[in-house]
Amino acid sequence: MTSSRTTIWIIAAFLWSGLIAALAWQGLIDSQQTIIDLAEVQARANFNNDNAYQQWAAMHGGVYIPVTDATQPNPFLADIPERDIITPAGKRLTLISHTDISRHIYQILDQKHGVKERITSLNPTRPENSPDRWEEKALNEIETKNEIIHSIDFIRGEKYLRMMFPLHIEADCLKCHTSQDHQVGDQYGGISIAIPFAPFQMAIQSTAVKILMVFFLVWALGLGLIALTCRLIKKQFKTLEEALIKTKTMGIKYQTLFDQAAGGICVTDITTGEIIDCNQSLAELVGRTRLELIGQPQTILFPPSEQKTYEENLEKIWRYKNDDTAHTLEKKLITKGGELIDVQLKAASLEIEGRKLVQGFFYDLSLQKKLYAEAIRSSQLASVGELSAGVAHEINNPIGGVINYAQILLNNNKGDDFERDILNRIIKEGQRIAQIVKSLLSFSRKGENKQYIYDLKKVITEPLILINAHLIKDGITVKLDIMKDLPAIKCDPQQIEQLVLNLVNNSRYALNEKYPGVDTNKRIEISAKVAPFRANKSIQMTFTDYGTGIPAEKLPKIKEAFCTSKPLGKGTGLGLSICEEIVANHGGQFDIESEYGEYTRSTIYLPLQAENN
Repeated sequence: MTSSRTTIWIIAAFLWSGLIAALAWQGLIDSQQTIIDLAEVQARANFNNDNAYQQWAAMHGGVYIPVTDATQPNPFLADIPERDIITPAGKRLTLISHTDISRHIYQILDQKHGVKERITSLNPTRPENSPDRWEEKALNEIETKNEIIHSIDFIRGEKYLRMMFPLHIEADCLKCHTSQDHQVGDQYGGISIAIPFAPFQMAIQSTAVKILMVFFLVWALGLGLIALTCRLIKKQFKTLEEALIKTKTMGIKYQTLFDQAAGGICVTDITTGEIIDCNQSLAELVGRTRLELIGQPQTILFPPSEQKTYEENLEKIWRYKNDDTAHTLEKKLITKGGELIDVQLKAASLEIEGRKLVQGFFYDLSLQKKLYAEAIRSSQLASVGELSAGVAHEINNPIGGVINYAQILLNNNKGDDFERDILNRIIKEGQRIAQIVKSLLSFSRKGENKQYIYDLKKVITEPLILINAHLIKDGITVKLDIMKDLPAIKCDPQQIEQLVLNLVNNSRYALNEKYPGVDTNKRIEISAKVAPFRANKSIQMTFTDYGTGIPAEKLPKIKEAFCTSKPLGKGTGLGLSICEEIVANHGGQFDIESEYGEYTRSTIYLPLQAENN
């Protein structure tokens, strides 16, 4: 309880710290935005002043200034008759436009205050008015949005607040723009202003320090109040706990024995069937919590097939409460996920304050039955091994004769290509039968694994020739996707061919079950390539079908011997376990993924050794 309360106060401290941090962060953001807004105000003030200068100069048709080396007559105003005049005193003056006035002012601002301001345009009359990258982007935006553009940007490594104000042609401007086809109201460019951001950055940092100091003090004060409150409440809880401990000592001892019992315990009301209490072991056994069980009918523990018999047994236990033989039962419990568990139930009847109760003790028999099943399976495997030796002897002798006679006929054949092809096939398939028998023997005992460098493409395609007639009959198509220049690997080709046959036959069965007739989805996809994204280079073979798939409950054990998703009589349950052993013999990895009713995909990784490359 103390730990729980401490956790609450820790959480409160974290929440308070989080709140202060969030408020401080927001304050920093707001203060930074305020200072940026001030920088924008300064930029707007510069623009307003500049705009006023330009309007004044435009209203008066420009201003005359002395001609010097720095201020030569503007060639763009050559079409104005009075561009150049001479005063009565003989001083030569030239007319400068309002934009020229602005340029002179911009130079002074840049030299004295670092403010960079200039007129620019996407189609400038003067080359020096060509926009830089930021200005070009801003000019394009103001042409579509017709609004002021601003952002933080860097100029020669220094941070500036940059703004672009649109410029429009006014009637007074036409005097200096007679050579250009402009109309009143046309947007012909903009005024670019760049304010040095360093002073504002210092202001932001100074303000941030002050904000953080204020919030730190508030945070520290809040933590102090939380700690003080915690201490006071802790003191009161301690007094209350001491009183409760004295009254609960005996109850805790009983509850500890009840909860920590090795087996599951359940107390049930015989009259109502309600679960009065249960321990944690029983709850864990059926995959539930105690709160999910207490107050529920006892039938929640049993599958429907056993609920009625259990109710009858409860009455029997009560009726013969002095007869020990009636108190031991073997039942099945059902978990929250629907899994059945074998248990031994020992029950005892008791009566408390006139209430008829039964206390049941549940012992899990799953491990015991699993060991028994494994013993049976070991016996089956031993029997298969003994049977395989006899079958091998009985089959190998006649098949050897078939191979020898076919070889004699082949040797005596004088050139009939069709007969030679038939005889070669008889020899090859006879050797395959012998190898299949050998593979059956290797399942029960390790044999010699003869491996050599072999073309994997041939290992995949040749078994398909054997069952091609069956595939055509079933209406199944095989889609091959074998990598061009697929590297040869070190393998036992006959074992790999057996693996291919097993997987294709499994896919064939699944497709025929799902699609008894002709269907475009009756296809098997086989691919082979160098496996990507693996630390050790491997060949990846994938076999995919869109048949019945494998039930989720059988998928984890599907590669074990005698485990099959096929009905009784349709499969032995040895095919995939043989595939697993073949892949293991080659130092590879065999994975199966499936979604019931949708697809099954088998993936084999065989190592690509350096000497195979």
